[in-house]
Amino acid sequence: MVTTSNERIDDLDFAPFAPEVLDDPYTAYAQLRERTPCYYVKKHDFWIVSRFDDLVAASKNHAVFSSTGGVGLEWKQRPMMPMYDPPEHSRLRRLVGRHFAPKAIANLTPRVERMVGHLLGRMFETSRADIVADLAEPLSLGVIADLMGVPESDRANFRKWADNVMGELSGGLNAEAAARAEASRHEFVSYLKELVGHRRRHPDPQAVDIISMLVAANESEALTHFEVTAFCVLLLVAGFEPTVNGVANTVLALLEHPDQARKLLADPRLLPAGIEEALRYDTPVQAFFRNTLTATEISGVALPARAKVMLHFGAANRDPRHYEEPDRFMVTRPMDENVVFGAGVHYCLGAPLARLQLNTLGRVALQRVRSVRRAGEIERASTLLFRGIRRFPVEVLAK
Repeated sequence: MVTTSNERIDDLDFAPFAPEVLDDPYTAYAQLRERTPCYYVKKHDFWIVSRFDDLVAASKNHAVFSSTGGVGLEWKQRPMMPMYDPPEHSRLRRLVGRHFAPKAIANLTPRVERMVGHLLGRMFETSRADIVADLAEPLSLGVIADLMGVPESDRANFRKWADNVMGELSGGLNAEAAARAEASRHEFVSYLKELVGHRRRHPDPQAVDIISMLVAANESEALTHFEVTAFCVLLLVAGFEPTVNGVANTVLALLEHPDQARKLLADPRLLPAGIEEALRYDTPVQAFFRNTLTATEISGVALPARAKVMLHFGAANRDPRHYEEPDRFMVTRPMDENVVFGAGVHYCLGAPLARLQLNTLGRVALQRVRSVRRAGEIERASTLLFRGIRRFPVEVLAK
């Protein structure tokens, strides 16, 4: 039997932009998961898929659940790889994918280790620091800027550009904020066009930054000037926010579960599983949207054509149908399948880069940090699509 989503749950009024939901969403997610496979948010005209198996099936069915039309709440098509479907998506991913393969990313390990050591050293000097401002943000921005070959003198604006691009993608902005986000995006694109143009006019055969390698590709592998610029916007979007949120959410999970932190200290071999568990437990990228090309259904719920459908990774990663005790944080949990970085053809290209930074930070911290404790209230920075922390004061001491 096919039903519309809200026939059975008219008493559930889920308000996705409500501050209390953004601050602590997991109770609301459980209600969505248990009461319907696909919930229609009438006020904002979109559907939410929150169960693990349904989400994976939809993610792998790009012929129906398309990225064309934008992966945010607004119907905006941007010229970036995640907003294309095959075959165009396949072509772009093939041309840039080798630069983000696990083996290629592993070559960045010494550079990331140096950054982490430097940032921790500065935190030790005062003992009082902020996990986001003094560690997560400069680490993520530094890695991305290094990958792009952005000069040190030009990096100050990256935080502003990232914030505004993410805000526009999440939707729900008032007119003033939307205009500011759009202006910031144009400013970033203009900067990138100039940077890419300079690399084309002044090629350096010895350069190893991603822009130089992309513009120097042979004719059969070449990206256009426009495509290189669009990829750099994607690198900031996909590389910055998830890593910053992942670092902050992981530290918070460990501080709130000291028994699990002690297990990591006693056995550092648990670190990769512990990182994966932290990403599952409090997923940095909570959701992205797809757009139905035809009428379809999800587990008996009918969806019309041209519907906005939110694939909710954060909710699916707590689905008790897939995980035992999903609301428990356990660093010994087997590294099973999760949807932290999506699924299907749109699985996040930057996943190896994010994991490298998180695991390198964890490994160096286990060697050098004696203790970390909260030194004030944290301030959440969650939106419809992303879950992170804006302010996270701590006291940190070296071994």
